[in-house]
Amino acid sequence: MRVSRTTIGLLICAAVLAAAVPGFLAYADARLAAIEKAHRELISVTTGVPCPASHPVSGGGR
Repeated sequence: MRVSRTTIGLLICAAVLAAAVPGFLAYADARLAAIEKAHRELISVTTGVPCPASHPVSGGGR
């Protein structure tokens, strides 16, 4: 069975994109989460109101 160069190139391109796109999306998601956290902390510092995400609630309550 003979496969053309175009088909091989297309398969290679699809394999690279299949690996690169999810990796880029995970990277972008992590960067966005870090930016949102920094923004919440900045608002907390400037207003003096504690950020709820930075102070987890303890389970005991004692």
